Amino acid sequence: MYDLFKHWQKTCIFLTRKCNLRCRGCNVINYQSAYEMDTQEWISAFDIMKEFGVGFVVLFGGEPTLREDLPELVKHLNYINMPHTIITNAVRLVKDRTYYERILDAKPYGISASVNTLTPTTKFHDDLKSDVGHKLLLKLLEDYPECDKVANMAITRENIRLLPDIVKYFSDRKIWSILSFFHVCPPEESMYWWYRGPIDDNNRSLDFREEDEWMVAAVAQWFIDNYDKLMLHNGKAYFESWAKWGIHQDWHCSEWACPAVNPDGSLMACIDRPLSHPYSIFDIPLYPREIHQNFKEVIARCPGCAWDHMIETNKYALENQAELGKKNFSHQSDGDS
Repeated sequence: MYDLFKHWQKTCIFLTRKCNLRCRGCNVINYQSAYEMDTQEWISAFDIMKEFGVGFVVLFGGEPTLREDLPELVKHLNYINMPHTIITNAVRLVKDRTYYERILDAKPYGISASVNTLTPTTKFHDDLKSDVGHKLLLKLLEDYPECDKVANMAITRENIRLLPDIVKYFSDRKIWSILSFFHVCPPEESMYWWYRGPIDDNNRSLDFREEDEWMVAAVAQWFIDNYDKLMLHNGKAYFESWAKWGIHQDWHCSEWACPAVNPDGSLMACIDRPLSHPYSIFDIPLYPREIHQNFKEVIARCPGCAWDHMIETNKYALENQAELGKKNFSHQSDGDS
């Protein structure tokens, strides 16, 4: 197997770039694919991921529940024994009982709902999804207790002081939490980023400033001190990185350990940056060296990030611990990640 694939641990899948919400700071919907792969094409793509060692699949978008075939895709992932999670804004799953039952009947390995606050106070869509996401996770405790339930949180200037209480609340209810920094970019750079959106008057209050360094460091230290008491999907090392990279978001990857796939099957270096050549997931068996070289060229021009999944998968890759990473992402390991 070409060396590239020994590092691959999980893959982020844009099943669609369509969404039923318009959240502050999100750029995903502005890069629609002219074509979305159908059910059979995604099944073939998942088989390739399995063949080349991917150990965990993140199904998101956009909003993955806008796809009617999501239950069929989940069933196939179960069939090939591929742990996975559906990252959802929860709106359809809370409002559409028939679709909700179809999803549960498919028995997804995990469901991750976006919850940035337990007390939404605005009419912004990111507050709306916090409300319905919270409701969904509590509902899953009763309807599907065996599911790997995760509260997916964006770390913002507005909620960082609240995160310890939010994570403790979910941990007390046997629900995992995963945290990742909110990312935005200057408006003139928005054409380079396919996930983070341009900073504007609506999202400026969410973005961190230089004077917030002490606060970020203090909250990170709380998580480090209480790590063993909480159900945290993130490894302890991610919290140790906050003080260094959280504000400026200038960490750089060196290994391709968490690729992303667009709705049309095209590969991305990460959720934010496409490859500069239109390679697809189906090209992996044919052009592994060329694809890897294109990844290196793309990341050489990247100013950086603080995405949790990128930092953590790179850590495992550099330590030759890819298999441990796969286990930790699927919550199958007791070891500290």
